[in-house]
Amino acid sequence: MLVNKVGAAIEFIPCRRELLMRNLMRLTAVVVLFAMQTAVHAQDITIYADSIDDWSVDGIQGENNWFNGYYNLTQDDDGVYAAADFMPFINDDSFEVWEDGENHWDGNAWRLYRDTADTGGNTGPWTRIHQNGGHPNGTNSAPPFSVDDSEPEEHWPIRRWVSNMAGDATLVSTLTAANTNCGSGTSTEVYHNGALVVGSSIATQGPEVQSLVQVTLAEGDVIDFALSPAGIDGNRADGCDGSNFHLQINDQQPPAPPRTPYADSLADWSSTGTQGENNWFNGYYNLTLDDDGSYQVADFMPFTNDAGPDGGDVEVDGNHWTGTQWDINASGGPWTSLGSSATHPNGTNSAPNEEHWTIRRYVASDLAGSTPLELNWQMAKTNLNNDGVTGKLFVNGEEVDSVTIAGNDGAGVNRSFYVNVNPGDVIDLALTPVGVTNDTDGSDGSRNQLTIHNELPDGPLYNPGETVADSSSEFSGEQGQDGWFYGIYDQRLDVEEGDGVYGVEDFEALLNDGSGDIWDDPPTWRDGENHWNGSKWDIVDNSLVSQGPWAEVTAGGGHPSANAQGDPEVHWAVRRWVSDVDGEYVISGTLQNGSANGDGTMGRIFLDGEEVWAAPTDGDSVEVEYTIQLQEGSILDFAIDADGAENFDPEDPFTIDAVNDGSDSTTFAVTIGSVNLFEPGGGMPGDYNSDGSVDVLDIDLQAAAINAANPDLAVFDENSDGVVDINDREIWVAEHKETWMGDSDFNGQFNSSDLVIVFTGGKYESGTAASWADGDWNGDGFFGSSDLVTAFIDGGYEAGARGAVNAVPEPSSLILLVLAAMSLLSFRRRA
Repeated sequence: MLVNKVGAAIEFIPCRRELLMRNLMRLTAVVVLFAMQTAVHAQDITIYADSIDDWSVDGIQGENNWFNGYYNLTQDDDGVYAAADFMPFINDDSFEVWEDGENHWDGNAWRLYRDTADTGGNTGPWTRIHQNGGHPNGTNSAPPFSVDDSEPEEHWPIRRWVSNMAGDATLVSTLTAANTNCGSGTSTEVYHNGALVVGSSIATQGPEVQSLVQVTLAEGDVIDFALSPAGIDGNRADGCDGSNFHLQINDQQPPAPPRTPYADSLADWSSTGTQGENNWFNGYYNLTLDDDGSYQVADFMPFTNDAGPDGGDVEVDGNHWTGTQWDINASGGPWTSLGSSATHPNGTNSAPNEEHWTIRRYVASDLAGSTPLELNWQMAKTNLNNDGVTGKLFVNGEEVDSVTIAGNDGAGVNRSFYVNVNPGDVIDLALTPVGVTNDTDGSDGSRNQLTIHNELPDGPLYNPGETVADSSSEFSGEQGQDGWFYGIYDQRLDVEEGDGVYGVEDFEALLNDGSGDIWDDPPTWRDGENHWNGSKWDIVDNSLVSQGPWAEVTAGGGHPSANAQGDPEVHWAVRRWVSDVDGEYVISGTLQNGSANGDGTMGRIFLDGEEVWAAPTDGDSVEVEYTIQLQEGSILDFAIDADGAENFDPEDPFTIDAVNDGSDSTTFAVTIGSVNLFEPGGGMPGDYNSDGSVDVLDIDLQAAAINAANPDLAVFDENSDGVVDINDREIWVAEHKETWMGDSDFNGQFNSSDLVIVFTGGKYESGTAASWADGDWNGDGFFGSSDLVTAFIDGGYEAGARGAVNAVPEPSSLILLVLAAMSLLSFRRRA
């Protein structure tokens, strides 16, 4: 099993830098939330300098006022960067880079050390800068001893610009991971005359992040843009740290300052393993040993630190703090571990054959009263293999949000849930091993983060409601399962023989004959009778042939085809969902081309053949959020188009030849769900769980209070008479929900369909615990004859919506209805 275990590899900077690093992480957490997802547009913007556009192709230092060099943190006595610490690279026009340091220009890029091919090994230092990016060096990497016996050093590549103007300017810095398959990411900082520019620090492990900060410049001022190996979790090793980092200086007005989080699991992480620090606790949940299999607040099992701040050896029944992260077992199962960002659950396939969820817990003990909060949570895979994981968000033990991502989803999800939180409320973020098709924990290394805001965005706020479709968790090899279909769009064929515009009829469904064998002759792939290999849809088995077409549909997204290795076909990868619902729904998800090496891809959404949403991605992550009106039978197509650079012009058919599919593997994962309007403030009357909705969860909480020895009167005593009873229930039903006793499905009416629902459930007079939806209308926790009496006496049977003018059955009629209902039950039992 391949597992990301962070502890042993993490190397921290000297103590004098520890406080600075913590501040960097906090700034990172703030800025990342406001990371820009698109490049700076040119409208009405004057560009003073650009590290890409102004790049010297001849390696001339000072060309366009740009200089390239590095900073040696290890050799710096005070460990704090200053302008004088900049060490420029050297170009002696030889194009040969050796360890003697007499030349660093190889004709294309600046490199501190010669190529690893020349040293006979995969060694450092990796310090380098090219036009689009570069690579830092960590103290884990050093030259081969046979060539150079110097100690390993931490190096930051630096792009320096010397100002030739005076006045206000905006520094637009952008960072993207070039290698998203491993590592913990990198970070950048911008310095003005050697002083760190506040708000410029950003970090990423994959998606593009960007900061915009304004400074006042004078001629001759020095701007240094540095790339360090510090990842999103503070790990300073340089593995997989190839990055694209770009600096533009322009006159763009920066956005309003970002919100400061009220709490943040990354920025507030305890580096000493102290439970409760900043109100955060870290632990896990053992699903296998939980009798009822339903997570509750009391099921949280906190990790143990018996070794002190520096940590020590870990074991299941002893110490869990390594000095950098929480870990139940040092090697082998259980794999349950939790770092500042990195985390790994355990599945029943691993010792001791128990399912563990890792949990980050925040206790809102500092609140003065009921407070509306935004719970922003992120989750992504770091080990891009296997089946995927599931994230769950709980408030006081109640699950309020959940999503499953595929095993190759390095972009992941970024979601928000709005809730009115009371002092002492408990918020839990869990990671489970449940993937798209199984619950094993192979390659389940992931990262997650919970950020809490007490400053809410402007405008109406909505929480996710019922999910009606999920492209990842419902992915399968069966066409039509859960309403999903999988296919391609042959764009070249449509351009040459059709109208060249995608329509519903252009979708070509792929085939599954159950064999698992995919055609291996690219030119004749249409003769193949199977496109399902057991884990994905693929028109050609490219592992057997080194050419396209590459079109495939996977659980997390797919890959388009376009003029690959001599194959002229151009295909979009398309997944289709046919709606079985009516009404307004929200499409949410993530679009991300996994590499910035090509020219990107384009994600497109079509409703009944009409394009309603589109966005390009070239290594950056794009949030998908689109509100749509659906009808039963509506067709939604989610397409991955290879033309991220928009080279194809529908007015010029020959431009189809300019589309290419290099490095076009793309995540395009979506959910389709209803939404609930959130009302901040003291909360809506009857919204006992403060989730912004008055629903069945609230009335079931009321039932629990009715049966509790010491109910919370401040919450559940609706008539303030000192008890929680049926009278409070009648108020909730009539005034807060505005419906009738007996309305089991909460559609606003009490009628025969409600009786069918509850009797079909089989809990009548069974002695089994029941909820409102099961027939417990009087709140005693069971479904019996007293519930029927309560419902019929309320007078809503077949009366329509509450408040409507309808005839109310006479008491004698009510008795007959009750007897009829009980006769129905008797008939059902005899049957």
